[in-house]
Amino acid sequence: MYVTEGQPGCRVVLVGRTDLDGSLRHDPGVQLARVRTPLDAVGEFAAISDPADPRPAAVIVGPGELPLPDAGEFASALKAIDPEVRVIGMGDLNGVTSAFDATLPVRADAGALRRALYPDADDPNRPAANLRHNRAPIARAGDAMTAPLSAVVAGSDPVAAA
Repeated sequence: MYVTEGQPGCRVVLVGRTDLDGSLRHDPGVQLARVRTPLDAVGEFAAISDPADPRPAAVIVGPGELPLPDAGEFASALKAIDPEVRVIGMGDLNGVTSAFDATLPVRADAGALRRALYPDADDPNRPAANLRHNRAPIARAGDAMTAPLSAVVAGSDPVAAA
């Protein structure tokens, strides 16, 4: 992924194996964090988020890294931290795509991520993205969040809340 004029860089949290870290790690416009679990992703995203930071943010969930019944609660927890975050799932999401803002194929490249973060960028030379944007609303924070996710968002101990 590269930063072009008018695109100020981005903040990205990778959850599990995505095969994107190699190309993103060398991009100076990307603030990158890699975590193992969705719960770690919520905590890490909270740590790197700043309401005054205008850069787009994305949390990308690798294939099979998130129990699909928890996808809505996971997305709600991230959106409680930053309502503008793009929650992106990779691979087969078995019918829970509405919890994600976009989906990427398992073998996505950094260019596909750039197109997900900057869908309105005018680049006539880029190939069509293998990307589907979902506009369906997700559950709002607090609707059905589990106690541990609520605790992380609130800055409390998630183990004590369980």
